[in-house]
Amino acid sequence: MRCLAALFIAGTLFVSPQQERSPQEVLDSFVVSGENAYYVAAPRLLLSGNVVLARFSDDGSYGVLVGYDTPRESSIKEVAGDLAGVVAKTPPKYWVKVWDVRHDRLTLASKPVSDFFLLREDPESTEIDWTSEPGVFLSSFVSDGTQHVLRCNLATGLVGEIGSGLFATNEPRLVSPLKPVFVTYSATRNKPMDPRDLKTTLEFTVCRLDGTVTKSGKATVRGEVFLTSWTPDGLSLVGKSRRVEALGAPKINGTVVLDTRSGQVTETQETIAVYSSPEPQLDLQLQASQAKLGDTVRLVQNLWLVAREQSDRPRALIGAGVDWGVWLAPSMDKVAFCSNGQWFVSDILKMDLKSFNAAVAAAERSIAMMKVKQVGLAVNIYSTDYDDFLPTQANFHDGVMPYLKNESLLQGFVYTFTGSDAKSVERPAETEMGYIKVRGGRCVVYLDSHARFVPDP
Repeated sequence: MRCLAALFIAGTLFVSPQQERSPQEVLDSFVVSGENAYYVAAPRLLLSGNVVLARFSDDGSYGVLVGYDTPRESSIKEVAGDLAGVVAKTPPKYWVKVWDVRHDRLTLASKPVSDFFLLREDPESTEIDWTSEPGVFLSSFVSDGTQHVLRCNLATGLVGEIGSGLFATNEPRLVSPLKPVFVTYSATRNKPMDPRDLKTTLEFTVCRLDGTVTKSGKATVRGEVFLTSWTPDGLSLVGKSRRVEALGAPKINGTVVLDTRSGQVTETQETIAVYSSPEPQLDLQLQASQAKLGDTVRLVQNLWLVAREQSDRPRALIGAGVDWGVWLAPSMDKVAFCSNGQWFVSDILKMDLKSFNAAVAAAERSIAMMKVKQVGLAVNIYSTDYDDFLPTQANFHDGVMPYLKNESLLQGFVYTFTGSDAKSVERPAETEMGYIKVRGGRCVVYLDSHARFVPDP
């Protein structure tokens, strides 16, 4: 028996709009991690076509999807004998779409945004740096020996160049994950005969996201320098320095800090904390399995939502046949993936563990009540076929299975009736046939096939 996958918990309705789910399938779609439970809704198709690129902002508010429509095939008319049967394919027409994740709205990108991706030689390998502003990213290109930085705003659809000609071609670009600033710098090392004299000269520029320069300067640090991370407040760049104090001795590691507000570069031996994204309670896992399609067996990838902490419900299946592009929103309310060129989304709904446990108890009771009613009906049909005799304890399983045709319906069922003739029972509505034990009590079916929940004493 199938039913709509709906579950009422603390005033919240959990429902799968794309397919019907049994109560057991609903329970199997939950993952428990920490103090929360997460329900994975059935995947829904967000975008069809051939998606080849997906990029998502660090805060999960926007995504960019690039793809193309399937090329049309058209036969070429025969103009010479060697052209007979030749088929021509129209080159694919790429498109760019913007997904406003928070509002679950998919729109065709503006022409400037589309041109940003599609006018490149290889749209599928486009690299971008997301900023702290929702839907805003930076990218760069080199022309005439100069690096140019572009600022793209997905919310407004505008793309503009910032700081034209300001940056040297070898400058890395580091964007703050929390503040509207970015830093470009070049590191030039001298080439001394003695490695103890090695020095690195940093030339840096601190800019706002509109290209306005707020600080610039130069600093010389002993040894090699690599700036790689940001402090937890997103205001200072942190990197490592390595220098030689004595010939033949191991290199000494230090820490270099560039303060974007003052423009000062300092060196220290202390360990400086760096920014890292909050650790989610959930993770995604791809696992290959064999699937049979007709006479062919092939490997497919299944996508699972997995708890990072130990629990009795550690994972739930999201979808099968996943190709690439798996993405879990930082807010842990959506999962997206690509399958056969199509983009799918599964919504994730969260509840506290107390509400979930109450819901599980109610759902398990509902499942058990459905099972005992089915078993009761099967026993009564058996009785009709066998002149009102009921199955015995010895032949109960083999006797009722032809009427159930589903082994799972007997899982957990305890057959308690010890008589044989149904006619000899004076009060069938009060005579227990069997039960399934659930939390807080038993789901009992009686000889007249009605069932009720009997709480523990």
